[in-house]
Parts: sequence; structure tokens; C-alpha cells
Amino acid sequence: MNHKFESTYFKTDKTTQAQGPQARSYEWGDKNSHQFFVAFDTGPAYFEYSSYKDPARFLEAYASVPDADRCFFEQIREGHACNEYYDIEWTLGQVADKSDILRLEQQMFTAFLNARNQYAPDYPLDTAHCRVLSASKNKKISLHIIIPTYMFENNNRHMKAFVLSFKDTWSSASDEDSALLDHIDTTVYTMNRVMRILGSCKFKDLDRPLMRAQWHEPSMVAEDKEFLITNIGPDSVQPLVDTVKAKFMQTPQATQFEMHCKTARCSSGWNARQRDTIISQTPHEPLHADTVYNARYVKHLMLGRGRFDTAKQPSLIIRCDTGGGKTRYTEALVKANNGCKFVAVSCRRTQGSTQQARLENFNSYQDVPGVIACNKIAIQAESLYRLDMKFYAENTIVILDELSSLIKQMCSDKTMGNKHGLNLLFFEMLIRTASRVICLDADVTDAEVDIMKSLRSDFHVTNNTFQQQKDDTVVLFDSLDMLVIKVQELLKDRKRIWISTTMSAERAEALHNTLTAAGRNGMCITKDTQECEKQDASKNINDIMTDLDYFIHTPTISVGVDYNIIDHVDYVVGIFSTHSEVDVETCIQMMRRVRHNKEKTYLIHADATTNKKLPATAQEVKGWLCNQLKHITGEIKGTPLLRLIFNDEKELKVPDYLYHRMYCHVTAMKNLSINNFRLRLIEKMTRAGCVVIGEEGRPPKNHPVITSLRQEEEAIASAACQQIADADPVDEDEIRTLLERKDCDLSAAQKASIQKYKLMRVFDVKSHNTVTADWVKTYDNKHEKDVYTNLVALSARTGPSLKACLDKVQLDENILLDYSLRDATSAKAHSKLERSQFVKLECAVDILTACGFNATFATNEVSTEDLKERINMIWRDLENKMSHICNGLKKPRPTHNNWTFENKLKFLCTVLNEVLGVKIISANKRRTRYHLKHFSATATAENSPLRAHALL
Repeated sequence: MNHKFESTYFKTDKTTQAQGPQARSYEWGDKNSHQFFVAFDTGPAYFEYSSYKDPARFLEAYASVPDADRCFFEQIREGHACNEYYDIEWTLGQVADKSDILRLEQQMFTAFLNARNQYAPDYPLDTAHCRVLSASKNKKISLHIIIPTYMFENNNRHMKAFVLSFKDTWSSASDEDSALLDHIDTTVYTMNRVMRILGSCKFKDLDRPLMRAQWHEPSMVAEDKEFLITNIGPDSVQPLVDTVKAKFMQTPQATQFEMHCKTARCSSGWNARQRDTIISQTPHEPLHADTVYNARYVKHLMLGRGRFDTAKQPSLIIRCDTGGGKTRYTEALVKANNGCKFVAVSCRRTQGSTQQARLENFNSYQDVPGVIACNKIAIQAESLYRLDMKFYAENTIVILDELSSLIKQMCSDKTMGNKHGLNLLFFEMLIRTASRVICLDADVTDAEVDIMKSLRSDFHVTNNTFQQQKDDTVVLFDSLDMLVIKVQELLKDRKRIWISTTMSAERAEALHNTLTAAGRNGMCITKDTQECEKQDASKNINDIMTDLDYFIHTPTISVGVDYNIIDHVDYVVGIFSTHSEVDVETCIQMMRRVRHNKEKTYLIHADATTNKKLPATAQEVKGWLCNQLKHITGEIKGTPLLRLIFNDEKELKVPDYLYHRMYCHVTAMKNLSINNFRLRLIEKMTRAGCVVIGEEGRPPKNHPVITSLRQEEEAIASAACQQIADADPVDEDEIRTLLERKDCDLSAAQKASIQKYKLMRVFDVKSHNTVTADWVKTYDNKHEKDVYTNLVALSARTGPSLKACLDKVQLDENILLDYSLRDATSAKAHSKLERSQFVKLECAVDILTACGFNATFATNEVSTEDLKERINMIWRDLENKMSHICNGLKKPRPTHNNWTFENKLKFLCTVLNEVLGVKIISANKRRTRYHLKHFSATATAENSPLRAHALL
């Protein structure tokens, strides 16, 4: 540290490893009761950090600093209040003179002011409220807007949430204003953010100081202290924060507050013309029902008495919260129509077993060999092709329990396998020809109603609005480790816990082993559990839980299991991995398997907020499909084969084709959860009547519970790798036989043999000796597999040049796509479009060749100036395609608009690394030359076969 500018400044000290300079400056500042924190830019390597008693004391010292040394930044310290502030970065396409710069700045400010007032009219702004600073020059508009009138409790949580919510409204502005608003940088709300101070420069850009905007009169006459973001005035107003926290009993969680800002805005009528807010864009809102009522249980309406007068006894779609008596309604329906045939369709075996057990005289499809022709049958969706449709053509009632889950199941290419087309046809025939169809679910949407009504017109929709979870408490944990520790504490206090999780089977087992090692008695059901155990848990969970301290289950029994014992389970815990891509609705359904939660409390952790922008409406999904198809076929003419219909204005219409409607709806619903899982979870729980509370904090270092959990996870992962390495080799005939069997019918040893066979095939490994436990640990992951497959596709084994390789991949996909499109349902075509290899490879190859590299293992170097020029030439086209590229890679689109050379290159490297495991990096310390460097194990391994077949 050193003393200068009338304070003590802390810099990086390699001999002090315990704390960084910023942390040491905070410690020193707190010791001296300092309130104003600064950073001093000493060059590209690091900042020096310091603090002052208050803003006035800093400004007094700052006044004596020569202009050449003014490289000061204000620190917005985590947990400290800040004024409302915005950073605008706009890189122009060409050099602008001073008058044009001033005109563009004013145009930008006007667009901002209009949009900000439209978004939050309860907290109005005019030009006099704002303090505007400018560092614009030549090809760049750079503005800081500080609003001392309004303050926020925290920049990283509250201010960030406010801005992200504000951003959602930009698309509703005029096209011109919307384009301008996109230049507002939403990434300047990170923890302990530094922002430049009036009169200061960046060290690397000393000719561009941040000065008062000449055209903004209030800024020209304002005092210097008014431009400080953390200088909170006594009359500052705190927008939204207090009212929202009081309304929702919410601790200051960033994601949760973001949702609450949006909810408050929608419910109070803010920005009424904005159509794509979080609430109005959600497909389940509203549900337009024919009959609406509020009752504890489903009313037994329109049961029928064996007569099928459709005018009096229509088909039904019943929406009711989980625990509202839908199964009892089904039982009453069966008893009221004894003379009828019944087909109860479920989406899981466990649910089918439960239906068979609870519904009178029902047979399970698993107990009936061959073609099924029983008067009362409970059947899983993937076995519909076995039904004798002639037998069920008359006097048949079809029961579709968990309708939403069932529609998802019908769109699962993996679950349906080679019977996908047949099952879809039988599903459609069954609904069209049945005397009545009864659909039940807690999450019925208008879109699903439309899908069912496209098959028959006699559906009557009933909506029981009773909230089964009214006033239940949801505690949302920031840290999974803290939640695990909480579970241990509750178990120690003799509380019984129900744990629903979408973690991998291995991680769920690790949690189970950790709790068992602590002396607790529990059970864990995952996809790897034997089928007989799943069936037993599904049928006899009420008895099984009697002797258990806890029960853990994954989506493998997310439906079909109901725990009905009153006041036995004290807490329900939800541990959800957003990487599993299990949607929010399924996660909530899993937790609601417990009908009676004694403490009426849900303890939940979701591992990340992804904030992606995948297509989240059926219309957007259709547009994305069209774009994928256009890339693969090179033209749009193939689209009608996907049953996409265009009107005279060339706009897509919703087609009547069943599978396409279901696919677009299911994909949109899945993407809504992927885009922002936590936000959607909070929204769903609050709509169900719950109160959501945030739980902050991190566990102490080396906490024994977490240490034990990590050891278990590592041990299970190592054992799984070893099991694959030791698995018996299988030949083509054996593997074909095993793959024809259902996954749940395979032993652990058979699953390991299949996994070993697939790994060897993907990586073209001939010798079983190569497949060691360490090899499996390195290569058995999606990224390594994708990279290897893509690099092989662009190698000399495929063609003599990158273009020839691309042509070959495109031709192969076209042939397969054409074959799939000719199928009766084209179900395979949708999945092929979604997983297209060619679209990703084309993007990566375009980037490589444009940057001067003509092969995936090119060894040439490109100068910095040449690379900048090359990137600039393709950048406009890339910006136009950026959303589609990010959607295809399932990566979040960058939220900033500060497209410097470094940021452009970073985006290109993200794409290249995701597809090919390669990046364009500097070849020397001075960064005057750039070359390719591979980072995947498949490409960097010694004697990698990829290099032997690399294009030169």
C-alpha cells in the first residue's frame, strides 16, 4: 500500500495471498468509518483501491489532482445504496463529427427518457432530474446517466432487477427508439462495480475524459457531488423496493426481485400496451373455461350414466390443483358408467400401476400380452400401438390423466423410439373415435385446450380455482450446500423430509449415502433403481414412509405416486438442476406428490438462473424451425412438408396438424423454464398462493456435511466410470437386442455394456483396453462427444476441404430429413431439425474461414490488424444471426452492446469452442498475432487420431 491523494491506496501484493487489494481497502475503510470508495486505474494490469470519509472529502482531494493523473473510478460496494444510473455504449459504423455526436447523444437521451417514463410512471423523470456525462468521440457514443432523485438499496440486486425488467419493455417502443435503447449496457450492475468519475479517463484512453454533456443544461450547472452514484441525498426516493418487499415478504434476492418488479408492473397496469411481460406471455394464463368454480375438491359434474348424449354429456377438460380430488372423480366416473369400456392413458409405468390399483377392475397393459382388447385397461402412452382400435371404436371412455405431461410424452422421440409415429396415430384415433374423453391436470393451458379441440369439438372446460397451497411458505435457497445442511439439521431434530430432485441419479445417490452415513433411514428412487422397487414405491408409499426419516425421488416417478398420510411429512424439499431441462411444471408436480405438508413449507434450491432467450411461444418455435430448415435445405420450399401454413401476408398460421401443434407448444413450454428457471418457479408458486422467501448465505469452509457429500459424489462417479471400463464387450447383434429393450428392464451390467459400446463407437476406439476408468471420466461427457463428432465431420475422412465436408454433412442431413418428412407424422423431422449438426458446423466454418483459418487444425497465424478487419467484415451479418446462433447452441445471447474487438472475438471463440473445442488466441504477449488453439481432450491428447486426419 502507499499514501497518495490524501488517502491510503492498496495495490496487488504478490507476497500477500490471503486478501486482494480491494478486500484490504474495504477492511481499512471500515476500520476508519469511511463511506466513499474509489479505484485508481494504474494501467491494464490492475487497479489500486482506497476510500475516503465521505464524498465531500474525496472531492476536496480530487480537486488538487492534475488532469493527467485523473484515472479515478467510483466503487459501488456490494450491500451499499446507489443512485439510479445507466451506462450507454454505442459503437458507430463510421466516424462522426462533433455536431453529429451531440445530435446522436440527445437522440439517445430522449429515447431513454421516454421509455423510462413509460416503464415506471409512478417514478417520473424529466431532464432536470438527470445528470449526464459524456465521453463520446469519433466512432463511439459513451454516456453515463445518473439520477440522484431515485436510489436503490443495492446495485447488483435491486438496481439490476429494475433495469432487466425495464429492458423487457424496450421492444414495445418504436423501431427507432428500440434500436437506440439496445445500446444501454445492462452488464454494469455487478458486485463491487467500478464506474468512472467526472473528469477522469481510462488509463488506456487518456484522450477521452468523462465530462459534463454540453447540450444538457442541468448537468452544466450541477455540483460535482451530484454526479457520484453512491452519494445518496436526504430526499432520495426508493422506487419499488420497499413496496415489493412488503407485498411479497421477500428478502433482497436478485432473481426473485426481478420477478416481483414484473409482477408489480403487470398487476398495477404499468405499460399496459406491453404484450410480452412475464405474466402475459406465459401460455397458461389465462385459461378460458366454460365452467369456473372455487371448491376444495373437484365437483362431480357430468359423470354420465352409461348414456352418451353429447349435448348433455360432453367430453371434459378438468383443471384443478394437485390434491383436489381428480383421481376420486375418475373413480366416480368409472362407477357411474359400468357398461362402458375404459382406456386410461398415463405417461409413466408407475402412474399406470397406480391407476390399475385405484380404478375398479382395471388391467395393466404390462399383464396383457400382444394386442390389447380389455374392457378396462390402464396403459402407458408409449404402448398405445398395441391397442385393438376396432375393439375400442364404440362405447369407450378415454381418460387422459396429467394431460400436460402426456402431451410432452407424445413429443418425446427418445421415449417413443421407433414406435413414435404409430403411437401418435393411435393417440389421435383414440381421441377422435372415443365416445367421451376426460382430461385432467393441474396445469392445463389454453394451448392444450386448442390442441384437444382440434381433434374433437365437444370438450367442455372446467376450472376449479381453489388454491391448495394457499399461504404455504416457499424458502428459496441461494446455496445448495446451505439447503443440504438445513436438511441434516431437520433430520437431526426428528423431522421427516420428502426430497424431490432433478439432479442426476449419481448425485441423488450421493445425497442419499451422505444422509444414511449420518445415521438417517431413507430411500432413494432414481432411473437406475430396479423396476420392481419403483412399482413398490408407487403402490405402497404410504406404508413405506412409516419407517423412513426421508424419501428421495427423481422424475422417474414424478407422477403416479401419492403420499396421503396427514401430518407425517414435516417438510418438502426441492433440489432442481436447470441443466436437466426438466420444466418447472414437472418440478412442482413432483413436490406436490405429498398431499399433506405438516409445516406447509417448501425448501427449494434451483442451481442457476440461465437467462437465455430461446423461442418461448409457439410462433417463435415455428419461426426457428423454418430458419433451421432453410439452413439445411438452402430454401424455404420444404416448409409445407412440416405442415407449416402461410397466409396471404406470408405470416405463419397455426396448423391443424396434431404433432406439429404439440411439438411447438411443448418446446415453447420447455424453453420458458430453460430461459429463466427460478423466475418461472417463483411465478408459479406465488400464483398457487404461496409466499416466497429468500434464504441467503454460504456454508462455512470445510463443513463436515458438505465434505462428506463431495466425497460421496466423487466415489460414485469413480465407481460408475470403473463399471463402464470393466463392462463385458458386446457385438453388433447383442447390442441390437439390448437396445430394443426398455431402459428400465436392463440390469446395471447391461447398461454399462451399452454405454461402453456407444463410447467406443463415438470415439472410433477399436481396443477395449483403451477404455479405462480415467479414459471414461475424461471422454464420457456431451461436450467431448460433440466436439469429436464435429471435428471428424470436418476432417479429411469426410472431404478434401472444409466446404466439401460441409456439403457432405448437408447432403446427409437433407436425405434423412426428406425421408422423415415423408413419414405420416414427420415426428423424426422435428427432432432432426432441432439437433442439426450442419447448422452448427456451417456457423463455425464461416467464422474460421472469415478469420483466415482454412482448417480446424490450421497452424498459420493472422496479424491483429488483419483479424480485426476480417471480423468487422462479417460482424453485421453475425449480429443479425446472433439470436439464432445462441438458440442453436443453447447459450445466452450477450446482453451488452459494447462490441469492441475483444468482445467480438470473445463471442466468436464461444461459438468455436462450443462446436469445435477451439479458440482464436494471441500467439505472443504483445498480441500482435493470433492463432488457433484446441482445448478439448479429444484434440489435445497425445497421438490424437484427429490430427492424423486433419485437413491441411
